[in-house]
Amino acid sequence: MKKLKPIFTGLLLGLALSLNAQQVINIQATFYSEALDEVRNVRVYLPGNYYSHPANLYYPVIYYLHGWTGDHNAVSEMLTMYQGLMAGGTIEPVIMVSADNWVEPFEGSFYTNSILWGNFEDYMTEDLINWVDATFRTIPHRKARAFIGQSMGGHGAFRLTLRHKDKFSAFAANGATVNFDLLTEVWIAKLREENPGPPYTFSYTGGGLFTRAGFLLSGAAAPNFNTPQTHINPAIVEYMFDENCELIDTVFQKIRMFDVIPLLHQTSVEDSIGIIFCCGTNDEWLLYEANAALADTLDALGLPYEFYSHTGGHGMPTLFKQRALIFLDFLLMAPVQVNVGIDELAGNKILQSYRVYPNPISHSTTINCELLDREMVRVSVSNYLGQEVATVYEGWLEPGWHTFKLDALSLPSGIYFCRFQTGRELAVEKIVKQ
Repeated sequence: MKKLKPIFTGLLLGLALSLNAQQVINIQATFYSEALDEVRNVRVYLPGNYYSHPANLYYPVIYYLHGWTGDHNAVSEMLTMYQGLMAGGTIEPVIMVSADNWVEPFEGSFYTNSILWGNFEDYMTEDLINWVDATFRTIPHRKARAFIGQSMGGHGAFRLTLRHKDKFSAFAANGATVNFDLLTEVWIAKLREENPGPPYTFSYTGGGLFTRAGFLLSGAAAPNFNTPQTHINPAIVEYMFDENCELIDTVFQKIRMFDVIPLLHQTSVEDSIGIIFCCGTNDEWLLYEANAALADTLDALGLPYEFYSHTGGHGMPTLFKQRALIFLDFLLMAPVQVNVGIDELAGNKILQSYRVYPNPISHSTTINCELLDREMVRVSVSNYLGQEVATVYEGWLEPGWHTFKLDALSLPSGIYFCRFQTGRELAVEKIVKQ
């Protein structure tokens, strides 16, 4: 773990915003990133009673990833829903953090390390986490960290979670650029609409949206200060289309490696990654087909997920904001009041194993768990709206294996979540009732 230089370069206690009679503390801050060797902006939302609680109450964190050309202030789009769900008790209190990923030359980092703009992946997954954990009362555990991302941030949520499974346990993504193989024909058609030719020349300055997005993607996957291409400006990348607007396979293979598909093939159910993603049928970037096909890929891989389809455009719909925050709340650890050091909490594992089988279910299923120590335990089942529909067990358990039976005969078909919670850990298993 990198040791950061002094990190408080400008922590400003922000406004206490009030909605639904619930205060949320808005902090605008700056911190030093060793990966970038510069100070960056970050916005932090704290539960309104953060400072009135005892100093030993620690919280999970949701990291918001903004879209292309946006910055850390874009997290404000989540504010009303974030406040409302906490105020109503639908979700547990949680800290929300958004770091600035706007950077030259293409107005975004794609949440990657690149010679063109610096090591933004390291900035997000090392420096930012270290700063947040050192500055606020957070639970420093993968089960207490998740992403929610919009557009470029949607891809970032997929990629950063799947590449750093030791640090993050779940993500929600809207309008993510995925399934690159299915996007090339659309991209070619749009580039030909935006640029006169053939022969075609592609320029970031003054170029159309798809032309400029091509530079961003190449900057992440194929930066090259010595590019041989003369039909692009600036000539600092390997652009994936030639003068005839045909795909250059050697460049595309580099970009293809930045797709989320290879990472999903390296992911198993045992990794316990919570996945929810969303796309509109009228997405302006024509991403719906590719996102819908990604659901088929997840089915084939046997990975649990939720795909939220709607009839809107590229922006994150209000109902998905609600569903995403509830989904992440199910999977994240609840705030914990710790009577020992927080580092001890992170390393003091109680739940060794947890499984629900069979799943999907028709009439009943068995919940199996293994505890390493005597612990107070609560096992419950909730529907997708967050409403508890069954309490399976509540009480003390001794170390060792334990088995519980869930009678699901009376439950309607649908998606449910089985929560196994101790005083220090939370495990959630998604259940499909057929």
